[in-house]
Amino acid sequence: MMTPTEQMMLELLREVAANSAVSPEIMGRVRQVVEEHGAQAEDEFRRLAPLVDADPDWYGRTFYERRKVFTVIGVNPHRPKNVMAVRDHTGKVFKSTVNYVRDRMPAAPTPAPRSRSRGGRKLDLGV
Repeated sequence: MMTPTEQMMLELLREVAANSAVSPEIMGRVRQVVEEHGAQAEDEFRRLAPLVDADPDWYGRTFYERRKVFTVIGVNPHRPKNVMAVRDHTGKVFKSTVNYVRDRMPAAPTPAPRSRSRGGRKLDLGV
């Protein structure tokens, strides 16, 4: 399973390859480097998360805030306050506190809430 970082990097590489002449050998090597980097990033997160009282299993998990999807992508215990790194659905990276992530992290991975519009009002289907 690829992490969100790996997926984003591979999408970017595919776009570059589509717009230029990149050989399949180079793309294969780049994919290998991306996968190795993703594995290292997850290992580093799992090692550092307990230092800031974060759950090591949060890496790559998503949570929802104001109808936006955020993915936990990193931790920096050397920062004085906002030690968690999260990415929104557009790819923008934000720093946040451990408590912010903890308060919004579901107990188990859950799908986004669905709603349907009916007669001008929204019905929460609460999946």
